[in-house]
Amino acid sequence: MRNATRSFFGDSQRGLESNGLRASESTYRAELSLPRHAHGNAHFCLVLSGQYEESLAGATEIRGPMTLIYYPPNCPHAETHRQRGRHFLVEWDVGWARRNCVDSKLPRGPIVTRRSAAVFLALKAYRLLLVDGSLSHLELESSLIALLGEINGEMTPPVGRTPKWLNEVINLLRDAYSANFSLAEIAESVKVHPSHLARSFKRFTGSTVGEMRRQLQIDHAYRRLVASNDPLSFVAYDAGFADQSHMTRSLREATSFTPRELRSAASSSSMD
Repeated sequence: MRNATRSFFGDSQRGLESNGLRASESTYRAELSLPRHAHGNAHFCLVLSGQYEESLAGATEIRGPMTLIYYPPNCPHAETHRQRGRHFLVEWDVGWARRNCVDSKLPRGPIVTRRSAAVFLALKAYRLLLVDGSLSHLELESSLIALLGEINGEMTPPVGRTPKWLNEVINLLRDAYSANFSLAEIAESVKVHPSHLARSFKRFTGSTVGEMRRQLQIDHAYRRLVASNDPLSFVAYDAGFADQSHMTRSLREATSFTPRELRSAASSSSMD
């Protein structure tokens, strides 16, 4: 097994390294196969564009845009890239983790997530790296600590038993996030009181019903933006936004990118 400590197999495009932290953007050519290897430092990988197959923790899965992967130190994995891709990578050494009192809180195994809250924290850090290399050490450090907190929160189950109807609401939102349901209509569909639904939903998911719906809309819009050349107005309509301006405001607030900047960032190594 190859050890890739402090290095990645892609072609590095830009980066920042300071006081035990390193952020970089790497590209991966089509048909690139990476042997089973491990990195000595813990790190995050945000898939910006492209798809690849990864063998990790006993499973082989397809990774695509808007996927965030956390790797603990010395975590073995292998990759096969079928198309050109780009990744944003943030790694840190043991000294940084100890100085910031996060070493005991780091997850022991790898985590793969597409949750907007975590993905967009990484995207905001990438934005700062991308625009004139303006990502500072303090900004990177703050973003990483927030990201680690978000990942740890994802691993911590809520207190109490999850109501059966909660999954029904989540499935409804995932299947029909572009529909304009009211809270009362959603509550009626699962036979609970609207105020009880709102309180319980926040307790068990960490977000309100409206916030989850907005996250799902943004997820869908992002995937359409990076995977197609559809007009922005069509993408906005398809994701359930009121109009293109509404989508632009939502994406900028969540990611610091406009739709055109996201599309450009996913298709090239520099912004138009």
